Amino acid sequence: MDTVLNLRLLLYFWVSFVLQRASSETLTNSTTSFLQLKRWNVSETRGLGFRFKTFLPDALLLYMDDEGKTNFLRVELFQGKLRLTCSHGLRFGAMAVEIGDNLNDLVWHQVLLERNNSITTISLESGRSKSTVNSREETSLIIKSPMYFGGLPPNLNANRVTQPSVTILSRFLGCITDIELFEYSNSGQGNRRKGVLEKSDGISPGCIDKCQRENTCLNNGTCLNRFTTTGCDCTATGYRGQACEQALPVLGLSQSDYVVFNRSGSNTSISTQQDRIILRFKTANQHGYLLECGRRSRDYVVIELSRGSLLLRWNLGSGEMYVHVREKACGDDKWHSVDIRRNQRQLDIVIDGGLHVSRSFPGDFVSFDLGSEGDVFIGGMAPTGFSSKPRLSGIAFDGCLQEVAFNGVDIIQGVVSGDENFTTKGHPRTSCDVDPTTAIKTSSTPATEQTTTTTTTAATTQQQVVVNLPLHIPPHGL
Repeated sequence: MDTVLNLRLLLYFWVSFVLQRASSETLTNSTTSFLQLKRWNVSETRGLGFRFKTFLPDALLLYMDDEGKTNFLRVELFQGKLRLTCSHGLRFGAMAVEIGDNLNDLVWHQVLLERNNSITTISLESGRSKSTVNSREETSLIIKSPMYFGGLPPNLNANRVTQPSVTILSRFLGCITDIELFEYSNSGQGNRRKGVLEKSDGISPGCIDKCQRENTCLNNGTCLNRFTTTGCDCTATGYRGQACEQALPVLGLSQSDYVVFNRSGSNTSISTQQDRIILRFKTANQHGYLLECGRRSRDYVVIELSRGSLLLRWNLGSGEMYVHVREKACGDDKWHSVDIRRNQRQLDIVIDGGLHVSRSFPGDFVSFDLGSEGDVFIGGMAPTGFSSKPRLSGIAFDGCLQEVAFNGVDIIQGVVSGDENFTTKGHPRTSCDVDPTTAIKTSSTPATEQTTTTTTTAATTQQQVVVNLPLHIPPHGL
């Protein structure tokens, strides 16, 4: 109970204090950058807070130890999560916990550490996510070294480092600010003091945003700040390349055409806790299926146009989420982009880069479990439905697709490159125009016989892409 109360007090004081922002520092050198601050006396000061933002999924944030013996405390980014590792001695060794997700999203994140005897608590975003390491050594953590943020000094004697493996971790690149030490009493009185900088290298004052000066992204690409350079996110623009300068291929579908991303051929069971689906399409129709995937009995996702707007139905096994985004018309024969992200029970939809919709899934399930039934149908409907409700539109998609990505797999590129994991039904076209010469030809033999291969070769331009494409006919029809 005391630990919870103490943490709440620390969070209250810190949130109040950081309203008056300290100056930021940008760590810019992947081989030398570090901030060295005066030692944290954990016996006198209970709390340590700081904020950071970065694009790196793996990097050292903070390290301190007892200078070569058995105690250390390490905070790092590991696969986008925040990992705290503590050791109070050799008897039981180090213990670690992880909190958060996708913390390399170039957004400021607050971190607070609290020490209370053998207990170390780490929290994120004003306590919205937290975890505790309770050492079985039943002794207080001993810290003798300075606090090292972002990396260790290159010339630091390895014999003075309790955990030598920390030296091989990637250095932090990004911004760090508001490094504060806190103490409090049971009466609720709190004091703070800023961390005292002793040494640094590879540091620039302020939080650098290179996109303000060097935005080279074309065609509505999003500039990505890399602190010393920039990158471009071309998602849902219809382009790719370093500056989003290369047009993506186009696939034209009629209501008798569809594409299958074959994921059920292997014995591997498909289960995810995070998903991302990206669509870029154009149609003049008010109804039509864009994407289906799932099991007939339980887990499924269905994306379609209904009455000219996007409709999504998604079931993780404990009830269907139904989202009809009527605020945006998508059946107007103009290009539209949809970016759908799921993180466990949280769903976020962005349409045309501007309209944001967020929902939470019903029930307690957090995984999308497809078993071995993970085929993805694009533009048409699966032979038999798996939804607990009847299809709303009942109409296949008729229009153009320029980007379809399912958990990082570029389906349009897979089709036009002839990847064997993608099959087509009907006569998909490699342009938006109704032109027989651009149709992807299929065999006239029945679908129950062996498939044949027909290739079409033409010049490739930015407006129309015609490529060599083998024919695949799925073992079922519409």
